[in-house]
This record gives sequence, C-alpha cells and structure tokens, in this order.
Amino acid sequence: MKIPDRYQTSNPEIERLILSIDRPGHYCTGSTITCPMPDLRVDSVGQISFPIPKFQMTQLIEKANRAPFGKGSETLVDVSVRNCWEISPENFSISNRYWDKTLREIVSLATQGLGLNSDCVSAELYKLLIYDQGSFFLPHQDTEKSLGMIATLTVSLPVIGTGGELIVTHEGKETVFELNVDLPSEVAFAAFYADCKHEVKPLISGYRVTLIYNLCVEPDSTELALGPPDFSLHVDSVATELNRWATDICSRDKLVWVLDHEYSKYGLSFDKLQNGDLAVASALSAAIENLPNIQLYAAILNIQETYNAWDYDYYGRYGDATHHEKGELIQQEIWIEGWISPDGQELGFGNVPIYDDELMPRGILEDADEPYDEEYEDYTGNAGATLLDFQYGFAALVVVKRDSMMKILMHGGPVAQVAWLNYMLKQNAGSPSEQLLAYAENLIDVWKDIGKYERFSGVSDMLLALESIGNQSLSKKFVLLVVVDRYNGFENQQIVKHLLTLERTDIEQALASFVRQKMNVYPTSVINLLLKADTAMSKRETESQSILKNCANEILDCLPDTLRRFPRRHNYYTSKSKEDLKIKPKMLVNLLSVFWRAGVPELTATAAQILSNHATATGFDRAVPKALAKLKANDAIFSSSAYRTLWLKSADFLLKRSELPPEPPKDWRLENKSDCSCEYCVELNLFCDNPEIYEFRFSINKEYRQHIRDKIRIHKLELDYETESNGRPYTLVLTKNRAGYKRKLKAYKKDVKSFRILLNTIPADAINEPHAVRMRSAICGS
Repeated sequence: MKIPDRYQTSNPEIERLILSIDRPGHYCTGSTITCPMPDLRVDSVGQISFPIPKFQMTQLIEKANRAPFGKGSETLVDVSVRNCWEISPENFSISNRYWDKTLREIVSLATQGLGLNSDCVSAELYKLLIYDQGSFFLPHQDTEKSLGMIATLTVSLPVIGTGGELIVTHEGKETVFELNVDLPSEVAFAAFYADCKHEVKPLISGYRVTLIYNLCVEPDSTELALGPPDFSLHVDSVATELNRWATDICSRDKLVWVLDHEYSKYGLSFDKLQNGDLAVASALSAAIENLPNIQLYAAILNIQETYNAWDYDYYGRYGDATHHEKGELIQQEIWIEGWISPDGQELGFGNVPIYDDELMPRGILEDADEPYDEEYEDYTGNAGATLLDFQYGFAALVVVKRDSMMKILMHGGPVAQVAWLNYMLKQNAGSPSEQLLAYAENLIDVWKDIGKYERFSGVSDMLLALESIGNQSLSKKFVLLVVVDRYNGFENQQIVKHLLTLERTDIEQALASFVRQKMNVYPTSVINLLLKADTAMSKRETESQSILKNCANEILDCLPDTLRRFPRRHNYYTSKSKEDLKIKPKMLVNLLSVFWRAGVPELTATAAQILSNHATATGFDRAVPKALAKLKANDAIFSSSAYRTLWLKSADFLLKRSELPPEPPKDWRLENKSDCSCEYCVELNLFCDNPEIYEFRFSINKEYRQHIRDKIRIHKLELDYETESNGRPYTLVLTKNRAGYKRKLKAYKKDVKSFRILLNTIPADAINEPHAVRMRSAICGS
C-alpha cells in the first residue's frame, strides 16, 4: 500500500506513550511436553498405537479425505495449494481422563503464551490431519470456524517423520516450529492467533499426525486477558496529553489507533481484543475516565485505492485483473465504519472519513500489501484507462472529542447523528443534559436544510430520542420542519405516538401541515394518519372532541388537485392497469369518515360533489359501490346527502356504459388502423377494413415483419400474428380476433355486479328513482 508522503501524526507524544505500554503475550507460542498418550480410536482402523506404525498410517490415509481450503466464499480441493489428509471428529474419538488433564495443561501453556486467561478459553476439537511424504500447505490465514474463535491450536502426536516445519508470520515477524516427535511419551504443540498467516513446509520423509483445536472464548466473557497489563505508570501521562489535545481548538477532532490483530466487522468488541490491543484499550479507557469530553470507540478502518493499470498480456486477454499490474495511484480514500461502544453496543454512526494525520502509530499501514478485495475495470466503448481498485480493512480504536461528534458524524448523515444522540441518552439513563438538548436542536436545524427529499431513514429513531428527551418545543419543531417534509406514507404509528406528546393545538397544526404538503402525494397515507391521530386523541381525552376540523377544510382545498394528479402520478411510477390506478374503496371510506368525525356534515357533501366531478380517478364503477356498501353500516352517513350524491353519480356512470350489453361485431371490420403510409401498412389497413377476410399473409423480409408487428402493438390492432418459416422470405400470418368485444363483455359483467351492489346499498329515498328501475332492468337483461 502506498501511504502519502504528507502522512505524519499530529500527536507524536500520545503515540510515543501508547507504544510504551507494556503488552503481554505473543502472536504465537509452542513447546513440547511429556505426557500420557490419548486413547485415540478411528472408525474402521481401531485403537492407534504410539509411535504410530506404518501399517496404521496407511489405514488412516485410506480412511481420510483430501483436506480442502477456503478461497473467498468457496471451499476447494487443490493439491497444488494444500496437500494433506483429514478425518472429521465424527469418525474418531479420544478418551481417557489423563488426556483431558494433558489438554488442559496444553491450553493453559498456549493461552499464557498468547497473553490470555485460560479460564475464559475452551478448546474445540476440529480435525485430525495427516501428512505423508511431500505433504504441505501454502501460506494462508484461518477463517473463524466457530463462534468466539480467536486462535488455532495444533497438537502433534508421536510418529516418525522429518521436515514439515510450521511457519507463523505476523506484522513482519516470523516464528518457525519443529513439530516432529517420535517418542511415545511426547507431544508437540503450537498455538497462534486466527489472523496470523501460517504455512506448512513439505514433509521430507515419514508422516505427521496432528489434532487441530479451535481456541474459543464465550460470547459474554469479560475476563479474556491473562491479567491487567502494567500500564499504571502511563495512564496519568496519557490522560494529560489527551486532555491537552481535547482542549486544543486547532487539533483534529479524532485520533485513530490501528490495532495489531485483525477482527471482523461482526466480531470486533472490546472484550475480545487480544494481548497488546487489549493493553492499549485498557490504558486509554483508564486515561479518559475523568475526561468527560473524550470518548473511546472501536471501529473498522477501510482504505480504498484506485490505480491506473497496464496490461502485460501480449495477446490482449482483457477482463482479468491477473493480467494487469498497478500503475500510478489516482485516488486514496480512508474511512471508518462499524462503530462499537466500550459496552459492546453496535452503533449506526455510518462511514466517517479519516485524515492522514489522525492515524497512529505512524507507518502502521505501510506493510499492508495484500488487500481483502480487488476490483478490475476494463476499457469500455467510450471510457478511458483501465483501473484497479484495492480495498484494505483494519480494526482500530477511535478517540473522539464529544463536542465535535456532530461535525464528525456529518458525513454519516442524520442517521449517524441520531444514533449517537440515542446512545448518549442511554448513557445518561434518558435524562438529557443541556449539552444534549443543544445538540438535538442543532441537529434539527441542520437536518431541515439537508434536502427535503431525503429518504425517511433515521426519522423514526429521532422521534424515539425526542420522546425520551420530553421537550415539547423540540418535538414540535422536528415534526413541522423535518417529519412533514420527509413524509412518504410510512411510520404513521410512530408519528401518532409522538404527536400525543404535544399540546392539542400543536397536534392540530401538525396534522394540517401534513394535509397541506403531502395530500397530493400520499393521499391514502395522510387520511390514515388523520384517523389514527383522531382515534388516539379521543381515547386520551375525557371529552371526545375531534381534532380534524382544520384538516377537513385543508382536505377540501387539496382534493381537486389530488384527484387530477392521482392517475398521472401512478402512471409515471408504475405500469399497473387503469383499474389499479383508481382510488381504492377503503380510501373513500376513510376520506368521508374524516369529514364526518370532524363534525362538519356540510363539508362531507362538498367532498362528495368534488369526487363526482372526477369520476375517472374516483372510480364510480368499482370503488364507489364497494365504499357505499361499507358506509351503509353508519346510519348517519347512510342518510346523508353526500351518500345520496355518490350513489346517484355511480348509478348514472354505470348506466351510461352498461345499461345494455355490448353488441357483438357484425363482421370482421376493425376500427383501429396503422398511421403509416408505406406499402405494407397500406395493405394492412385494407385488410383491417375488409369485413369478410379474417386472415392475411405477408411474405416479407425480417425488418418489414418487425415493422408490421410494431404497428399492431402501437395502435392496439385486434390481430394475432405468427411467423411461418417455410421458404424465403418468411411469412407473417395475421389473424383477426375478437379482443375488443371480449374486453367490453368482461367489463359489462363487472358492471352488472356493481349494479347489484348499488341496489343493495340504495338510499331509502331513492328506491323508486329511475336509476334503480333501469338497473333492475339491466340485471334482468344480462
């Protein structure tokens, strides 16, 4: 990795103090011990003798399978990468109480060497590995094979063999383990952290048999370290320097300490830090204990580099990054994500950029030569140079100034800032300090200017935070300035719950704002919001008095434009049928319920008249009859003039269309025609006009066949077509169908069903209306 020349930590004294902290343990450890041998029994082989004789080694290999290795998300078998054998635990057993005692002793020695507390570590048997002459395993890094795995333990059993050294490397350091043992009372072991690279050199002669264990810690373990590292002499000095940094207005807002070991994004936590990393975290935690303006987090540090690339494959086999090498560095981005608090909470602080002089210790990233991900972008039709992207990931500790958190999290957006606010409220047991109140108000002011059409994400969490704060002024401000602007039809329940924390007049003002600004965009959701709020208020107050009066007038002002825009808006965003683009029955029921519950029946009549003036969007053929069937149960609405107006309009609309069934076509003449004047479309139109011919055959080239098919689709000609491939050119066969008549007949049958609904919902004073008589006649004639 290329680190810019400008990189130089702005806090050399803090870096020096942290580097001087005593760090227990090592990245790997190993030894040989004398002990009783285990009672090892393998299926189809029996009890194993020690040292293992050659005939049993042959039997073991016959029982074993080739050991695989992982590559990305795949598990592969390739003897050019890993050449050895394995037997799974279900195919062998280890017993005898002496071996249990020996294993505990080995785990104790291994954890002591790694700087861990053996009481918190368990050994989980993973595999029995078998190496014969020539066996090896190229350099690799273990994956997390089980929950809580932090290290690997390999125990070599007595068998004659030479070579096969285990080489473990970490941070540029290398340790070699000779694991061959042939005495019947000795075993050799080696243990290393899971993020260490290791390899097994080829076995020169004989065999090797090893038991592989995963060293794991319990998920809730809090005493992972062997013992408290001796950093007491440094805490005061570190605290002094951190305090000086925090009070310096010219210094950076955060410091990032890159950890020695690797931790996954989902496995990073303070209680799982290993040896030296744990010592640094403990020292920093102790140093900031009495520094209220400083906070400590863990996070994942990401680096992405983009290079120009040149292709060294002479034959031009593009599309494969293996044929390219890095050229000039074009861009480098450094950021942190996956924030974790000291108490283990996952914090949604988002991605935050890191500046070069915030990184410590200096030069720590220079040895990161192998990225965890590579992306290759080749030439395109009108693009420029080939590019190579490399991504690196590290774990880090992040020290931040509390006063600067809003500025730090600005790049993560409101979602990240609200996550920090909720976290701090939990830290304060829900009791907000003046500083947090000021932060919340500042956040609202910033949020309202970010962009009105930003996704609703984060608003729900902010509502929860404001409920915890309990400041009505802030709550009202957030609803009116942010929630209304970003409303998209979701979170109604959360919004209503929050509105109930406000004064009645504030609730009425907020609901009116929702109608005024969002009725034209989300009419169904806004109406639902009004009803939910009114229901909740009526349950809360002893006297049921609707809060919807102001909203009713606002709805009447918006309703005409809402009905005009409704089909057009949905046509733009969806490809639904015309029937689906009409307003649904439930929305009509809720709309009229809002007016009725508001206690202004005269406005209900006005709303019914507006709906009558927009028959297409309102759906007087389907939605209105179904809505009337639901409204009939409400005696007050059923006897109202609004109900009668909607019923008469729906009956009139349907009778005009379907009082009589559609007439079947008298001949094969088609109404629609092509608007093209080419010779083939002229023939097509003549065919459409012909009342007797229902089939026509075009023997024309492919491009003209496609032209005719396009015209049929564009002008919705009632024609079926297929291509016959006999002879040249192919023949396009056109056949007239009765699609138009079938559509009309289908719509007529639906209209008859709507007639029946209307007759079942007829107002009491309209039983003898001419509409009712005509509908009964239409049903009889169907």
